[in-house]
Amino acid sequence: MICLKQKGMVLLTVLLVLGLMSMLLLANMQSLFLYDKLTQAFELKDKVIEQLEKNALEKLIRWGRGGDSDCVVRDLGPNKVMDYIMTNGCLLDGSLTRLKYLISDLGVMSDHQITLGTRVFGVKQGLITVITTGAPTIGVQLRMAFTVPLDATIYAQKLVHPMLEGVMSWRLIEDSNEY
Repeated sequence: MICLKQKGMVLLTVLLVLGLMSMLLLANMQSLFLYDKLTQAFELKDKVIEQLEKNALEKLIRWGRGGDSDCVVRDLGPNKVMDYIMTNGCLLDGSLTRLKYLISDLGVMSDHQITLGTRVFGVKQGLITVITTGAPTIGVQLRMAFTVPLDATIYAQKLVHPMLEGVMSWRLIEDSNEY
């Protein structure tokens, strides 16, 4: 027969084991909740980046084809644009968040040409920056090349580099420390 002292010790041991197991279970549940929260934050960030990229591409293509001419500045460069856009950028309503954008006209590149079929064109480049207005700041910069009528006087004196029309570079800006 088990004496009362031993019964108390067994009960105490069982309670300690049950307490330890419940603490481990709670710790694992907390890990799962944190993982879920992190996953949702990544999904939201991905959706915002997709929205930025879509809006940037639409605006830049419209500008490159002779459309939108508002919010265009001459060749500020990719880093100076970030300071300028905070105060002078144009508002753009997105489905997830409000956005600001600015198009930088990089001008006609006299040493580049685009060949489409048998026709040769000059190259005009543009850089668009689209950023979120809320915290944290996330932004996208797209640099694109467009065809323009070829001016033979510009190209006659230089070595010409062939290139393709379309997106040339893509840059993700995640916080104010990056620019």
